[in-house]
Amino acid sequence: MSNRGSPQENGESMNRETENEDSGNINGPEHEAAELQHSNNDNHEGERITKRIILRHVWNYLFLFSCVIAAIVDPLFFYIPVINDSKRCLLLEKKLWTAVFVFRMVTDVIYLVHIALRPWMDFKICEKPRSNICCSNTNVFASVRRCFSFLIDVFVVLPVPQVVFPFIFKEMRSTRPSEIIKSLNTLVLFQYVPRIRQIYLSWKNLPRNAGKLDGWIKALFNFFLFILASHVIGAFWYFFSIQRETACWHLVCGNLSGCGNSFSCANTDSSVNYAFLDDRCPINTPNTTKFDFGIFLEALQSGIVQSSNLPQKFFYCFWWGLRNLRF
Repeated sequence: MSNRGSPQENGESMNRETENEDSGNINGPEHEAAELQHSNNDNHEGERITKRIILRHVWNYLFLFSCVIAAIVDPLFFYIPVINDSKRCLLLEKKLWTAVFVFRMVTDVIYLVHIALRPWMDFKICEKPRSNICCSNTNVFASVRRCFSFLIDVFVVLPVPQVVFPFIFKEMRSTRPSEIIKSLNTLVLFQYVPRIRQIYLSWKNLPRNAGKLDGWIKALFNFFLFILASHVIGAFWYFFSIQRETACWHLVCGNLSGCGNSFSCANTDSSVNYAFLDDRCPINTPNTTKFDFGIFLEALQSGIVQSSNLPQKFFYCFWWGLRNLRF
């Protein structure tokens, strides 16, 4: 028996093959064009995401640099007061105040921009979930953590030194003791800690390089923290030394009626003789039974608190902080 079909069946088979070939010729180019367009869209999306990631890294470097500058500049607020030993009064370095105020204001503006850009950096980069690039976690813990971090950022960017230090200087120049100084000191110190924390977080978010380079960067960062700690401790030591001497003045004038209304050099009463403070607050020949200056006696005896030379007192106090820094 022959396996061949009838001529009619063979013709129908050939017609079906021809139709399939024609259909393939029609749908094939359209399908390839659709795939090519889809691929181009993916490439365009990938390029857009890559550009945003690069911009984010550039901004993170700029923000980290701003945080470092802010951490270095902020302790300079403590070098503004100077003691006039001959008149027993307190004066302020207005040029230093202006310079530090402006630097702090600029870094605060950059910090505000960073807060405003954070939602864009955290969420906009991952518009397409399938990209799996920088997708933000949406669980409850992550949301609470972001809210807490936002509150810390708001507290850090508040102009605490610009507002608090004038009140501190006012209380220090008063002839009556004040308990509010301790609270204001605590507020200034309390705000500085999260600013250091922000430096660490910004450094942690930078892209990492495997190998020895990353190790060197980490070592350099730790060395910077060590130097910064010496700078901060030295600035606090200088400021608290002046506060310690004015505290003795307040203690003496709180028990006497011969003091004027202010220890400000701009408002010093020429009729008031403060020579009795040399005996009640002895520095050159210290007497702990009269008043104990503690670790601040060295700064008072060295005359560094009477100097208007910023580099001189900066490096002296920095060296003191470096020598006394312990781990």
